[in-house]
Formats: sequence, structure tokens, C-alpha cells
Amino acid sequence: MTKHSVHRLLLAAAASLVVAALGRPSLAEVTFDWATVGNAGNAADTLVMNKYNGDGTSGYGSVGYTFRISKHSVTNAQYTAFLNMVDPTGSNALRLYNTKMGTTAASPSGAAYTGGIDRNLAAANGAKYSVKTGQENYPATWMTWAASARFVNWLASGQGSGGTESGVYDMSAIPFTNAFATPPPRAANATFFIPSENEYYKAAYYDPTKNGGAGGYWQYGTRSDTAPSSIAPPGSGNAANIGFGNPVGVADTLAKTGAAFSASVDYLTNVGAYSTSTSYYGLYDVDGLVYNWTEAVKENPNFAGQMLPVYRGGAWRYGENFAGAGYRNIYSGAGATSYAWYGLRVGTIEAVPEPGALALAGMGAMIAGWSLARRRRAAVRT
Repeated sequence: MTKHSVHRLLLAAAASLVVAALGRPSLAEVTFDWATVGNAGNAADTLVMNKYNGDGTSGYGSVGYTFRISKHSVTNAQYTAFLNMVDPTGSNALRLYNTKMGTTAASPSGAAYTGGIDRNLAAANGAKYSVKTGQENYPATWMTWAASARFVNWLASGQGSGGTESGVYDMSAIPFTNAFATPPPRAANATFFIPSENEYYKAAYYDPTKNGGAGGYWQYGTRSDTAPSSIAPPGSGNAANIGFGNPVGVADTLAKTGAAFSASVDYLTNVGAYSTSTSYYGLYDVDGLVYNWTEAVKENPNFAGQMLPVYRGGAWRYGENFAGAGYRNIYSGAGATSYAWYGLRVGTIEAVPEPGALALAGMGAMIAGWSLARRRRAAVRT
């Protein structure tokens, strides 16, 4: 076989690999619709945290760099892909999966408190977890801070069968025997992360065009200082999957039905269903659907020295006094049981190319390298 024949075979093989890489479906391919948050160095907000359980703090939202944050909360489909890759046998569920994610409407808690992800140990390895029909684009719920951090670690490790215990957050800091251990800090130079409180606050409430272009903050993540309407999607203008009424507890009526709470009703909606209600940077469902975890911690007022993760935003079960820029709260330990209105958004510093683009770039580099080497050999011969 001549050198020219070998070269042609290598080119053909590389091209075939490119086609295969681009055309092959992958359970591990989790991608996001990113919002870019620029306007670095913006001033902090002066709003005081004075809503329910408010702590009187202020000064949130100043960020000195450009970053990206997912426009939507992590969905059932995205989290299920993660579960099937890192726990193909279903044997590590306690660290990653709350059984309440898969309870049925017939359970004592009812449909309102179920998640959208089932686990079937009789299924084939790599398919133990599945999304309930019609709930692929619902937000993943019952998410603990620790499970969220493990998901982020997996993203940072390249997805696939990548690790969950380190990379961005050192999960050895949260031993399984201590669900109330202090959440670990973000690693230096991390490319994926749970948003910091300032990152989240800015992406949700800051608007550089406000106050005649001087910049400022809205009280709600719908570019409004008025609470969003509690109506079914798609709503119009200023609306969200948020409850209405009862300023000191759970809402009297809920958006999906406009009626009083019933345990038999599923109150979640697809992420982005309120298509006309976004923050300046394009985040959907900021003050409705599910709360989002942040990296911030706050001391448990009932246990001195116990630091609990802070959540932000709003949720389907509660009304306006439990949502918006003025609402800052804690619920439980980083690894303790969560609830049906806690989810996650993901942040990143760098642009993230699609997996297919990475494959194409890699194969293109190989072909370019072979072509360059061939030209160099030809030049030497002449």
C-alpha cells in the first residue's frame, strides 16, 4: 500500500468518526440554554431583606465579571440523564436521588408533592431512572444542595461517567452521616458552579437600562416592582407559577388552577412556560415554579454555628411574601431532605461548546495535522 493510499484511508476514517460522533445519541449529553450576564462591576442593591423571616441584610447583586447562568432550572430530563450515567445500577441513589422524586399520586402525600423521576431496579443498567410521562421539562424537584453540587461536579468533569465528589465542590466535606455539615466552597477557576448569591441576584433582578441607563434592580424577576400575577401559563407580561394570598404561610390559591390547594393536583409546569415574563438577562421562572439554591450560607437561628445553604427566588406553593429580591431564606442542611419546591440553576464562566462541536473540532485538528505533515514531507523532497 502506498503512502498516498494510507493518507486517503486515514482521512476517510477521520471523516467517518466525525459523522459518527455527530450522529450518535448520548444519554450523557446535557446542554443548557445560557443567559450571559455582563455589565461587570455594577453597584450592589440597597434593598433590605425584609420579607418573611427577613434578616435585615442588604448589598446583594454586585459582580465584577461576566458569567453565564442557565435560563431555566435543571429539568427532570437533564437530571435523569445524569443519574443514569453516574449510577447505572441504581445502587448509589441515597446520595443522588430522593425516593420522593418518584412517589405516585396515590401515595399519602399526593401528586402535589411528587417528583417527576422514577427508579426501577428491574430495568437494564443505565436505564434504572426514567422521567414520568409528560414531565420531561418540569424542573427537577426534591433537590438537596449536596445533590446539586454533585450534578455540577459531574458537568465540570466532562459528563459521561465523570466523578461527582470533587472538581468544583469537595463533597467529603459533607459526610453522609452529617447532612447538616457546612457546604464546601467553590474551587478556584471552576467553570461550572451553583451560582453565588450575588450572581443569582444580579441575573434575576438587575437591569442596566433602569433609571435612565444608570442601572438598578427590580423587586421581581419579571422586570417589575409589582408581584407577578398568579395565573396559569403562559400568562401575559408579569405572571408566574406562584401562589396567591396568605402573607404568613402557604398560598390560599395556586396559579395552575386558580383554586385552593389540593394534594391530588400536580402544580408544576414546564420551565419557561411563562414565556413573556423574564428577567433583563433572560431568566425564566425567577419568582415562581421552584426556589434555586445558591452557594451562600446563613447560620441556623435554632442551632448556633450550624450553617445552612441560602435559597432564592419563588415557588409554586408560596405567595409574594415568599418571593422576589427582598426574600432570602434557609431551609435545611446541605445534605438533608429537601422538598417539592427546591431546584437548581447552573452557572458557568466560559462559553460551553456543544459535544458534537468538540468532536468535529478534534477530528478537524487530526486531519489538519496529517495534511500539514504531508505538505512538509513534500517540501523536504523538493
